[in-house]
Amino acid sequence: MAETFNSIFDSAAVLFDLDGVLTPTAELHRQAWGELFRPVCLARGVPAYTDEDYFRFIDGKPRLDGVRAFLAGRGIVATEEDVAALGEQKNALFSTVLERDGVLAYSGVIKLLAELATANIPVAVVTSSRNAATVLKAAGLEKHFNLVVDGQVAATEGLAGKPDPATFLFAARCLEVDPARTVVLEDALSGVAAARAGSFGLIIGVNRGVGAFELLESGADVVVEEVDELLPRFETSFQSEMKDFGDDPWLLREDHYGATQVPVRETLFTVGNGFVGVRGTLDEGVAESGTFINGLHATFPIKYPEDAYGFAHAGQTIVAAPDASQLRVEVSGSALELSEPSVKSYERVLDMRTGLLRRTVEWDSPQGRLLIQTERMVSLARPDLALFEVTVTALEQDVEIVVVSRLARQSDTYIQEELDPRHAECIPGLFTWEAGFVAGTSGSAVGRCVGSGLVASVAVAHVIEGASLQVSNKGSANDVADVVAAVGEDEVTHRITLQIPAHHRVRVIKVVGFSVNVESSDTAVMAAQAAVERGLTCGASGLRAEQQAWLNEFWARSDIAIGGASGAVQQAVHWTLFQLAQASAQVAGHGIAAKGVSGSGYSGHYFWDTEIFVLPFLTYTAPQRARAVLEFRHSLLPAAKHRAAELGHAGALFAWRTINGEEASAYFPAGTAQYHINADVAYSVRQYIAATNDADFLAKSGRELLAQTARFWVDLGFYGADGLFHLHEVTGPDEYSALVDDNVFTNVMARANLNMAADVVGGLEADEWRRAAAAMAVPFDNKKGIHPQDMQFLERAVWDFAGTPKEKYPLLLHFHPLTIYRHQVLKQADLVLALWLLGSEFTMAEKVADFSYYDQLTTGDSTLSAAAQQIVAAEVGKTELAWRYFLQGLSVDLKNAHGNTADGVHVAAAGGVWSMLVCGFGGFRDDGGFRLDPRLPAQWESLIFRLTLPGRRVRAEIRHTTVRLVVEEAVNDLPPLQISVAESVVLLGGLGCDVVVALPEL
Repeated sequence: MAETFNSIFDSAAVLFDLDGVLTPTAELHRQAWGELFRPVCLARGVPAYTDEDYFRFIDGKPRLDGVRAFLAGRGIVATEEDVAALGEQKNALFSTVLERDGVLAYSGVIKLLAELATANIPVAVVTSSRNAATVLKAAGLEKHFNLVVDGQVAATEGLAGKPDPATFLFAARCLEVDPARTVVLEDALSGVAAARAGSFGLIIGVNRGVGAFELLESGADVVVEEVDELLPRFETSFQSEMKDFGDDPWLLREDHYGATQVPVRETLFTVGNGFVGVRGTLDEGVAESGTFINGLHATFPIKYPEDAYGFAHAGQTIVAAPDASQLRVEVSGSALELSEPSVKSYERVLDMRTGLLRRTVEWDSPQGRLLIQTERMVSLARPDLALFEVTVTALEQDVEIVVVSRLARQSDTYIQEELDPRHAECIPGLFTWEAGFVAGTSGSAVGRCVGSGLVASVAVAHVIEGASLQVSNKGSANDVADVVAAVGEDEVTHRITLQIPAHHRVRVIKVVGFSVNVESSDTAVMAAQAAVERGLTCGASGLRAEQQAWLNEFWARSDIAIGGASGAVQQAVHWTLFQLAQASAQVAGHGIAAKGVSGSGYSGHYFWDTEIFVLPFLTYTAPQRARAVLEFRHSLLPAAKHRAAELGHAGALFAWRTINGEEASAYFPAGTAQYHINADVAYSVRQYIAATNDADFLAKSGRELLAQTARFWVDLGFYGADGLFHLHEVTGPDEYSALVDDNVFTNVMARANLNMAADVVGGLEADEWRRAAAAMAVPFDNKKGIHPQDMQFLERAVWDFAGTPKEKYPLLLHFHPLTIYRHQVLKQADLVLALWLLGSEFTMAEKVADFSYYDQLTTGDSTLSAAAQQIVAAEVGKTELAWRYFLQGLSVDLKNAHGNTADGVHVAAAGGVWSMLVCGFGGFRDDGGFRLDPRLPAQWESLIFRLTLPGRRVRAEIRHTTVRLVVEEAVNDLPPLQISVAESVVLLGGLGCDVVVALPEL
């Protein structure tokens, strides 16, 4: 190798062969050569042509050279006129095959070209084919290359064909690059030999059948199976960037304060329980938006410049509750400021085993050095309680401190500085502060949301350890007292003065209660105060013990242990699982918003994300909480039935984005038109019932959810002249394609909805539902051998990925929707998601072809995309690509990969991490029975997770050669449970059942 490269992204240029590297046209060429030479061999009485002849005599060479080489190999003497005639005949045969079968770029090609374009690395095609322009156009690649040197250019320039390096060297000259700094990608032995003869810097062999050893023998420096493997590896950068958080798998740690990092770190260090969330705001100051309560929202009129019937008429947005997190330390009138040089050390740790957020600071105060330790906890065991503590130790001398504890009104939402639908609406005055109250060391506040009329109250009580107290409620600055309580215009304040002898410490514990209702303010205040009283009775140590017990149970059911993973990966996995706990622990009576209770992003709305990406985790680890979420969805049925009627349909149509059940999306093409939300709800019902056999839920709520959604589908669709049942003017999960006909995801999910409803509900309606399901249109393109995402998708132009710089992503923020809609480009892997959720309805060949086509069209602008792509990539054997997508999904918030983590945790993406591990690498499926078909990454030794299946909890221990299933919990007198493991069928018995299954070699 002339020069060492770390990757192709260190090069001056990249030269691609065409057939077998960019497109699978080598197969088309092999077919055409076979059709050419088989009759020739038969007529001459020589051995028949085989594929081995293609690699031996033809592959990579100019057409006429290939004709000559094969004829000579068979001992056939031919004139140049004969050779030319056969060459023309072969060209015609190839054109026929190309027109008949079409051609797709190989998986990852478009993404690799886009990455190279972003890095400003010129690329060229260097091929012996004279059909390069036709092939590139057919594959949608014609706009991606700076230069094409094909057989016609070689003839014009008088360039010898491969294995002579002339065409490669010519391309390097045209691009004005040094061959020693240039990469060549070749699948043919003659091409590899040509690149070696030209002294090119890095020669990459792409093994399409010739053999890795043979490519290396011919001069390749490295060999890959797919060009996907050349895309940037994320593992190194992931671990490097995660170093800021330490490498303890259970602790998220930061050891320095950075003002510019505050908004994102507020999200990452949130503590919550699904009902209340407190962001990782500074203890020293009231947050702009630091405390959120699930469902606490305001409503406001949506004003359209051009209104129309059926548009959503009322917007909804989450509002910040009164914030009680501040415990500020002052000495001699000076408050601790983290950005000042007087701060000598700093550490903040989120402990995912205890659910505590701790911060430790050493401060050179005006009266000597202090050790200030704060701690926060939102109870996972109780819905309405939180603890805030500050402990101050005098390290050098006696000191007098003041702890300022505030309960204060917050801003309504974050300020929206740009047009971004991911942010909350910026509307002032959505929460009205009604009153504050104090009584000694206690206090409370109450306010009301505009429009919704919801009332929120927060109450506090303080416990001081290590000092005696005196109390005054006068609020006068002249009062000489240990505690002074006051009520301001929009705050309740307690100023606690404490004397600390040298080397002693004092602690202030703040117990906080929360309440939301639609009744009177007095009722809300009393409920919050009652919560505080219960907390005081239990005591801080008792509340911590409850928290520990809750988390012990959570991790026993939900932990995922990865043998051989780096500390950064295991830490990130624990963090995402912990976020799912914080979003769902006390979710009864509520939904799970896109950001949980960690921020105001997406206005606090509930989406389909919950059913598809969060509920699988709950269903298989904490089914009682999954049922609670489904019961909440059922409670929205009246609003859903009203919405369906408003649109002129029977049954129910769930709101695309909502808090109170009514539609709040003002953009119907990417909102109301996403009718698939109905099928998503039905899918989660089916999954929950299969995992739990919960007949009570099915009878009380599940049956009605299935029936009402099924009624909607048969009313929405129609039977066409082709006899098929069609669903038109819908939008699938991919919001870059709107108002389309027969979106495959929507149709197959609706079909599953109809079939399950028919099985459960029965009666005359069931016959109608089964008929529609059986006739459901599922488009398939025989020419390309793939499912079109929708009926018109393949008619659109492919997006110019190479010409779109990274700063133009996400596309929705930089291009008009119509510009996006008229192209083949995906926000998220729409059809690929169907391959995962309903995989038993697709053949493996269809999965391979569909994934290869759509993966390279997917921008990943949605945080939900990586999960579906990773799971299907693993299933179809693209393990390196699956690993990359796993790290992408794991990075969504911890690396602020989408630039909006400051608005809150992407809860569904966290659920996607669980699915990537369990369904992707673990290979778990539940459509058509329980199955495990693992695809463990080479760098891991093992993967251990648990699944709650009917009547039992099962530990799955996956290694490269075996799967072990252990029943850890089970009810008595269980019938055996059947589960498929790779090619075996296992019957799981009761408690203690332990089965090991050997895995076949892949």
